[in-house]
Amino acid sequence: MLTRLAVEWSSTLIGQRLGSVRQESGDRFRLAFASEIRDLVLVVCLDPRHPWMGEAVRRWEGPRWSPDRFVAVAADALEGRLVTGIHKAPSDRTLILDFGEGRGLAVELSPHHANLVLLGEGGTVAASLRLPKSAQERLTQGRTWTGRGLPAGRLDPFRAEP
Repeated sequence: MLTRLAVEWSSTLIGQRLGSVRQESGDRFRLAFASEIRDLVLVVCLDPRHPWMGEAVRRWEGPRWSPDRFVAVAADALEGRLVTGIHKAPSDRTLILDFGEGRGLAVELSPHHANLVLLGEGGTVAASLRLPKSAQERLTQGRTWTGRGLPAGRLDPFRAEP
């Protein structure tokens, strides 16, 4: 499903400007994009049991939420920038919104490991919403970002040989 969304958003998001990054609840975020042709709002839910991402169909009706520090850092770094690409490896549950010069936002949607990672110049980790013990080394600021990879004992179905 995420691969299909990445393909669809590649034709609608590239060239759009990120207007705002907002946090609606502890696990729910809203990314608003604008262009001359069409505005698009994406909602990212980092619920540990069922993380998901999709297009917003209505406004958030929940209580107001005081955003995490990460939201302000991501907004300062990315608001006003144009989306230059969308990337997703076939077997990965991460979608990367590329804003040029290696800057971007990695949306990691693995159950129990969902996260948002702000990528600085050259694809280095600039900030992370969550910093679990299992990913501290991978998400250290200044290191080149890498995805979580597959769990131990799992094979990539797109690279498996018969």
